[in-house]
Amino acid sequence: MIENVKEAVKNIYNQFDASHDFQHIERVLQNAEAILATEPLADAELVRLAVLLHDVSDKKYTDSKDTENQLINTLPIVDEKKDHIREIIASVSFNGGNELPAKTIEAKIVRDADRLDAIGAVGIARTFAYGGAKGR
Repeated sequence: MIENVKEAVKNIYNQFDASHDFQHIERVLQNAEAILATEPLADAELVRLAVLLHDVSDKKYTDSKDTENQLINTLPIVDEKKDHIREIIASVSFNGGNELPAKTIEAKIVRDADRLDAIGAVGIARTFAYGGAKGR
């Protein structure tokens, strides 16, 4: 299932600028895997799915959650897990400091993994890539 989602989202992310391309997703997934290794009680499958889907409907690129919802609705998992993925994604975005609180260990892992990709040299490069894509 993870590989199927990975293939489904690659084309979506490759339409975004370099600050949110599929390489960003791969780095966030790598960060999440490292954190998961220290958190045995976390649902690794939910973390991986949320990482893969967390930016497909990013408001910087679309005004709709349609893509996110369509992809989540096709997952062969129970509705409770689908809702959990949506909750994780809602808590990831920094959104000017107005994001939803990360209430579960899975949400905390995904948010931390994403934010780790926003700091340091990679974060600076992503900032310039986004600014350049927006003509700033």
